[in-house]
Amino acid sequence: MQFTIDEAVFSLFPRICFGVVIGALPETPPQLSELEALRAESLASLERRYPTPEALGEHSQIKAWRAAYSACGLNPKSHRPTHEALARRLLKSRAFPKINGIVDVYLTNQIEHLVPHGGYDLAHLQGNLELARSPGGEPFEPLGGGSELTDAGELVYRDAARVLTRRWNYRDCERTKLDVGTRRFLLMIEGFEEVAAVQAAVEDLAARYQRVFPGAQLSTAVLVASAAARQHSLAVG
Repeated sequence: MQFTIDEAVFSLFPRICFGVVIGALPETPPQLSELEALRAESLASLERRYPTPEALGEHSQIKAWRAAYSACGLNPKSHRPTHEALARRLLKSRAFPKINGIVDVYLTNQIEHLVPHGGYDLAHLQGNLELARSPGGEPFEPLGGGSELTDAGELVYRDAARVLTRRWNYRDCERTKLDVGTRRFLLMIEGFEEVAAVQAAVEDLAARYQRVFPGAQLSTAVLVASAAARQHSLAVG
């Protein structure tokens, strides 16, 4: 599979980087005690560092993503980047959402590192993956059902068949969602300039999956966009 960063995206964000985790899970169920421990550890870490939602604004990747959303024409207060939206929710509710093992693991990592995470079921991806600016009017089927059309200029992930994620990392589609039946997945972690922070998040995420899904087969990479390298090969197996 090829992952391509469109020229229109690169011109806006020439120092973007991506962490990639590709996984194959065993048939055995997740270790729920380990998952609960990860939730507790990540929530305690978040509350220790940022006692209020307002304090999140001091984190470098919160600042960077607010600026990125603004550069894309979005109001980051009405369309919050995924990592900030979850962190604010947790500081208010003090409880992680419980979706399924694959998603729940990466949500704990997203909160620990405060960089956006998102993923796709490899069984339902078609062709190559691209991050691009939408021409507008592209059909999109969000999580939970329904139908929408993209706005002109918004950033989207897409494969050969459909738009996978709207407004960069704001809303995922129904077809490629990670659920209890997912066995092979692709996760993307996004950051600006701080490559070491993305690398740390990737390594930590792989370790978390090993805790919760013993025997999982995982491969990782960090991709740095550049004028010479805006297309990368992903060995999805």
